[in-house]
Amino acid sequence: MSSIELNKEDIKEILNALDKARNELDNIRAILAKLTGETVLLIPPEWERKRLKAWAKIHEKGDLVTYDEWQKIVNHVGYDPRGTGGFFAGDNPSLIWVGEDKVALTKWAAQEVEKYRQWLESQEKK
Repeated sequence: MSSIELNKEDIKEILNALDKARNELDNIRAILAKLTGETVLLIPPEWERKRLKAWAKIHEKGDLVTYDEWQKIVNHVGYDPRGTGGFFAGDNPSLIWVGEDKVALTKWAAQEVEKYRQWLESQEKK
């Protein structure tokens, strides 16, 4: 019997694949619920909740904000501005720089905001 050894990168890749599969299943569930007239409140995974709140604020402003607006948004949502580089990092960042002083929401992040719109609205009421 052979033993399989996974390194951190292998594990990260598997976890990312699982997240993508979960997202696709959630999308299918939402489509089926809509077709049957059922109302389903999709709840984002824990790791995405604070990010979604920041993305939603940018989405409300047309998916493009100044750097100063971005700083106010992350402060309002509860981030330390020094720790927000992850929004711009990786193979598929959720935010991109436009020029020297503007921040834009990427298409996939805007789609996440729309996907979880009802959840976001439920959070505003709290």
